[in-house]
Amino acid sequence: MFDLEGEQVVRTIKERKAKRVLLQFPEGLKRYAIATALSIGRETGALAIVSADPCYGACDIEVDGARSIQADLIIHYGHCQYSEETNIPTVYVETKWRGSISDVLERVVPLLAPYQKIGLVTTVQHTHQLGSAREFLEKQGKLVKIGHGSERFGREGQILGCDFSSALSIQHEVDAFLFIGGGVFHPLGLALATDHVVIAADPFTLKVENLSDRKRRTLRRRWQALEAARKAARIGIVVGLKSGQKRLGEACRIKKMLEDLGKEAVLLCSREISPEHIANFTNLEAIVETGCPRIAVDDSSRFSIPVLNQREAMILVGEDSWEAYAGET
Repeated sequence: MFDLEGEQVVRTIKERKAKRVLLQFPEGLKRYAIATALSIGRETGALAIVSADPCYGACDIEVDGARSIQADLIIHYGHCQYSEETNIPTVYVETKWRGSISDVLERVVPLLAPYQKIGLVTTVQHTHQLGSAREFLEKQGKLVKIGHGSERFGREGQILGCDFSSALSIQHEVDAFLFIGGGVFHPLGLALATDHVVIAADPFTLKVENLSDRKRRTLRRRWQALEAARKAARIGIVVGLKSGQKRLGEACRIKKMLEDLGKEAVLLCSREISPEHIANFTNLEAIVETGCPRIAVDDSSRFSIPVLNQREAMILVGEDSWEAYAGET
């Protein structure tokens, strides 16, 4: 059901005369990786090597791995280009979904009933279907808006788990947002980034949900983590080493501000910011992670100590406010 652009990928490999190619898939698409590698090998003669490491987005291009295996080319599936240029040629395959969104749109109509002006958002897999979604909703009497893309990626209506520019560009013109796509990772992020209602419509499971309750529960957990971190005397600041998540300058700035508050602060760096990687640092009482901001939000229950993201750290040191973060007036 996903367009892996097999013919175009083969043509690109041949045109570039690539002899060794690294294939990178996000977790939800890894089931296609082996067949894709075999096909590329047969069609091009190139050595296709599949990255088995986790992949969380276009901020997570496997540059180091490609360099280690001396790859001529990276084929990155499931995202459009977002982070800065890599020093190894990289082709982005957006893997558009070929299925229908009609059934899930029918199911979401009752949840949209209280709202007249609807902002449409999605992931890159469904941006080509926003036109038909707009047409359907307009037949329901809705006024539909689709925001312009971020400066870092140009797809109208597309959001990432950490970039909601297209939605925020129209937030003052709509009553609620409708997200079309799989899961709640992206729409929950949008719900946390705006004070609007966000409704998720999953065309894979046909599940529809108003995320307001999830948002309230998430904010309650974030407040608890922030209050626990206030009591910490020794805090680790983790610098992400993934290609689009290296923020050493910001980490150093946070370290200085924490020290100005009388706390001990130490810098760590890691490609994977996970409980397993942090567990051995038993004398840390809290963590600030400056890589993906969603790690602290989505994985906090897996850590044994409080974990804050960069913005939450700014609240901790008094540079930002909880009210602005939580969308309170």
